[in-house]
Amino acid sequence: MTKLTLSIRDPELISRAKEKLKSENTSISEFLEKVLKLIVDKPQQLPTQPQMPPWVQELAGSLPMPEETDFRKEFTKKMTDKYGT
Repeated sequence: MTKLTLSIRDPELISRAKEKLKSENTSISEFLEKVLKLIVDKPQQLPTQPQMPPWVQELAGSLPMPEETDFRKEFTKKMTDKYGT
């Protein structure tokens, strides 16, 4: 067994966690070990793009846009034209 020292700034959080885990017959160490295993053993893959609703996906490609369009630059230009600098 390896020891680890953690610093938690919120003393109320520690008290509430101890109470909660005591009612579940689990120590903070056991709980944190389980959480760390979940994080390390099964890292969640973040999607490269946010998932769009199907109706939005159906609209994709309906307007012709050049491949090299910089949408951030276009948006900034439109907002500057509309509201000024």
